[in-house]
Amino acid sequence: MKPNDPLREALQNVRSVEPSPELEARLMRALADAERRENTDAQQRRRRRATRLSHLRLSLPALASVAIAAHLVLVDAGGEDAFVEHRIDLPDVGHAALPLSLALDQHDSEFASVRMALPHGIRVSPSSRALSTSEPSCHSAGCVYEFLHPTTAEAPPLEVHVDRPGMYRMEIEHTSESKRMREIIVVHASR
Repeated sequence: MKPNDPLREALQNVRSVEPSPELEARLMRALADAERRENTDAQQRRRRRATRLSHLRLSLPALASVAIAAHLVLVDAGGEDAFVEHRIDLPDVGHAALPLSLALDQHDSEFASVRMALPHGIRVSPSSRALSTSEPSCHSAGCVYEFLHPTTAEAPPLEVHVDRPGMYRMEIEHTSESKRMREIIVVHASR
């Protein structure tokens, strides 16, 4: 560049320019405003987090109570469990019938809903007074029978028919509006 070059003179003029006092004041105000906004946002986040934690602390006992109550209602439901074991001798040919003395008479209603889970090799014959009998739902482990059975003492008992030797575990649940009972019956069949 030449000594009298206009570009050189313009660059010299730019180097000698000082920022105005107003610019410095505006920058300081902008920095203070930005810092104030950051602090306000951080305080609001802390407040929201503290509020959520306090709500959680207040609601945890209530949630635990609901979980316990639901567990008691769904699992227990005022139910009673009974366990009975039977031994039965099978004839050389055919099956053997075993009458079951379930505690159906403990229900207050006229009928109880009966659900029986039976393994293969054993089947149930509801009495002729049973209602809503349907085909059993069978799977690889056995069959599930569901029907309504009378609860009166005069009602004929349920019978299971055992076809072959073995040990059979039956899970029976009978329910009414007032009671739910679960009975487990194990049958040892031999020839």
